[in-house]
Amino acid sequence: MNLILFLIIVIISFAAVRVGAVAFKLTGLEWTVAKFQALSCFTSTGFTTKESELIVKSQQRRNIATTLMILGHAGLVTLIATFVNSLRPSQLVHKVFQPIIHLDKYPVLSVMINIVIITLFCWIIITLFSHTKASKKLTSVIQNFFLKKQFINRTYIQDLVITSGGFGIINIEVTEHSNLYHMNLSDVVKEYPDMKILAIERGNNIITNLTDDTRMLLSDNIISYGKVEDIKKEFHTRLIDQVKDRVASHKKKKKQKNK
Repeated sequence: MNLILFLIIVIISFAAVRVGAVAFKLTGLEWTVAKFQALSCFTSTGFTTKESELIVKSQQRRNIATTLMILGHAGLVTLIATFVNSLRPSQLVHKVFQPIIHLDKYPVLSVMINIVIITLFCWIIITLFSHTKASKKLTSVIQNFFLKKQFINRTYIQDLVITSGGFGIINIEVTEHSNLYHMNLSDVVKEYPDMKILAIERGNNIITNLTDDTRMLLSDNIISYGKVEDIKKEFHTRLIDQVKDRVASHKKKKKQKNK
C-alpha cells in the first residue's frame, strides 16, 4: 500500500509542476523558462537567475509561484515519508515474486525489488511528462482549461528590457486575434510608426534580416522597441478584450444550444 501511495504522489507532483509551467507560460514566459521556474518553485530550489526576476515583477506570477511552493513543501514531506515506508517488504510484491524468488529466506530482495519498481516507474513518468504526444496533449488540455475558466489572464506582451523614459525592448506574441497577424513589415511600419521591429522569433529560429515583405505569422514572437506602456495599451488590452468577448460569445452559444 505504501509503495502504491508513493507512486501516486510522484504522479501528482509531476502533474503539479506541469500545471505550474503552463500557468507561467500563459503569463508570457517562454516554455523552457516556464518549466524550469515551475520546477524551481515546487522544489524550493531558489535559483537566483535573471529569469527569476521575471517571476517577482508580476503579481500573477508571484501568486503561481506561491502556490507551487506551498504544494512543494507539503509534497516533499509526504514523498519522504512514503518513500521510507515503501522500502519495507510489501505484501503485493511478496505475492507476485514469492513463487519465483523465496523472499522469506532473503528479505533484502523485497527491498531491492521495491527500489527497482520505484526507479522504473519514475523513469516512465519522466518520459511521459517530457517527450511524448501525451505530454503535449496534457499541456494543451491544461492551457485550454485555464483560459476557459479565466483563472489566468494570458499575457501576450512582455517587456524584456526597459530603459530611461519608459522605452524598452518588448516581446509581442502574434495570435489569431492580433492586428499584426498576416501583416507585412512595411504595413506594420505604416500602422505603428513609433514601434521598431528588431527581429522575429519563429520556432527555434531568430529572423533578423527583415525586409518589407516579411510577413507576421501565427505564433511568431515579435521582438520590438518602443514606449512600453503605449505598446501594451495598443496590443495587449485590445487582445484581452477580444479574447473575453470570444469566451463570452462561446458561453452564450452553449447556453442557447442547451436550451
